[in-house]
Amino acid sequence: MSKKLIIQVSIGISILIIIILAIVLPITLRKKKSNSSNVIMPPPIVKTTSNNNVTTTGAPDSPTTTGAPDSPTTTGTPDSPTTTGAPGISTTTGAPDISTTTTTTTTGAPGISTTSAPGISTTTGAPGISTTTTSAPRIKYIAISADSKNSFAVKNNGELEGWGSNWNGKLNIPSLSYGEKWINVSSSSKYVLGLTNKGNIKGWGSNLYGEINIPSLPEGQKWIAISAGSYTALGLTDAGQIFGWGRNNYNQTNLPVIPPGDKWVAISAHFEHFLGLTDKGQAFWWYNNENFPLNTPLTPDNKISAISAGWNNSYAFTNNGELKGWGATSSEKLQTLTLPEGATKWIQIIETFLTIFVLTDNGIVLVVGLDTKPFLLFNNVSDLPQGATKLVAISAGGMNIIGLTDDGQIVRWGYIL
Repeated sequence: MSKKLIIQVSIGISILIIIILAIVLPITLRKKKSNSSNVIMPPPIVKTTSNNNVTTTGAPDSPTTTGAPDSPTTTGTPDSPTTTGAPGISTTTGAPDISTTTTTTTTGAPGISTTSAPGISTTTGAPGISTTTTSAPRIKYIAISADSKNSFAVKNNGELEGWGSNWNGKLNIPSLSYGEKWINVSSSSKYVLGLTNKGNIKGWGSNLYGEINIPSLPEGQKWIAISAGSYTALGLTDAGQIFGWGRNNYNQTNLPVIPPGDKWVAISAHFEHFLGLTDKGQAFWWYNNENFPLNTPLTPDNKISAISAGWNNSYAFTNNGELKGWGATSSEKLQTLTLPEGATKWIQIIETFLTIFVLTDNGIVLVVGLDTKPFLLFNNVSDLPQGATKLVAISAGGMNIIGLTDDGQIVRWGYIL
């Protein structure tokens, strides 16, 4: 066969194949389209987290969250949360960026399980059929700590949350071993300390002076308390010993000598100022203080029940409820304080630079600044999240202030630098 004939036959076969495809392909596509109309697409993915009471409906990576009426809703990134509350008061039903529990109702034929309220499962059927209602436990916050750049909160399920700036990697919370849970947290603007239920301390963030190099303990001892200063940290053991680590250029880690047999029961560190409380109710402070001898208690005649180290002042509560202060500006600030109406005593005080925040037993927060004139930061129960009746703890750093309510929710004021 000649080369020319071979080429002609090949061209003819190619043309025939094209004609066949032109006829068969449209038929095949029409069949597929017809069949696809009978395919039932799966419903949108519904993800429910019972512990957090969070229900998210929508396709993956595009969740839609809705809040029940009268429930504050928080959405957004950690640095830009949107919250509801009275003017100037930021209120959240949990830590920032935790979605508010949704209200989802599923209806069907009688006898089909219907979910009506968050975490509530109701089975409805014909008359005479019993109805069972179950409620998942709500996650609460049990400990808080704030500094000028971050806030941290421990949940009652042992989880730890942080929000704000990730400067120095402070939001890179370390993982814990199996069965280990967070029970407390203390943060400075540069590093963070966390305490676990196993009596261990974890540190993360800046380690410029060894602030997160946790010392080893004598055999048999465990950590029970932590307090983070600017560059020096304190830890308290179950044997009543205090250990200090980090910067020691002014003897910050050289502890006072207490009488034989006495034990330390509380610690407090702020900036480069440190306080310790003994089981005999004596408070001591240290760090290059020429105005007060290192081994002399602050109140030899008055027993102390709680302590708080400030920027350059020391504060303590006596057993009879009196609030006392020592240092450069403490007396000027405290002498202007009077208990507000309805309060019977002070229960907490925090100093950030030149400002103090004081909490009363009925949940009122007062602020005393440079002008030494107290003003109310918070005193309105109606501004609290739903379910809360008062504040029971506060924490502050710079202009970042957070509060813990009696039902384990968080309230915030100010801003993070």
